[in-house]
Amino acid sequence: MILQITEHQLLRILKIVKVRLYWPDTISDIAGRNVRLYLKFRKMDIQTNLIEPLLERAEAYSKTSVELIKLKALAKTADISSSLISKSLLALVVSFFAFLLNIAIALWLGDILGKNYYGFLIVAACYAIAAIIILIIHPSIKARVSNAIIKQLFN
Repeated sequence: MILQITEHQLLRILKIVKVRLYWPDTISDIAGRNVRLYLKFRKMDIQTNLIEPLLERAEAYSKTSVELIKLKALAKTADISSSLISKSLLALVVSFFAFLLNIAIALWLGDILGKNYYGFLIVAACYAIAAIIILIIHPSIKARVSNAIIKQLFN
């Protein structure tokens, strides 16, 4: 194989490709810093020296990519689970408050109306009306919740 290269290019090739070189007895055409060299490479040396680093880099890239995916999944899982736990705890506290407030309102209404069960019936009727309203607007609530979950996953 005949190559026409500069001295700088030759030094770079020698650093990158670590192969055995067989130099000719004479070097011709040195003018203009171009050196015509007759380089004979052994095919096995070239193949092993060029393919091995490529395979090592591909293996390192794949391991790094897998590790990055694992870390991103772990971070997203931790973010979602911490958000879910804190919001569940808040919902639990609000539920206890609402439960006790409903009992207090039912007793107060029952006291005003003269019979305690009248107060509980009025509070139950309010919940029935709220359930009917939620049933009617259910599709829009479902869409908003789905969009919020998807945003949380992809942010």
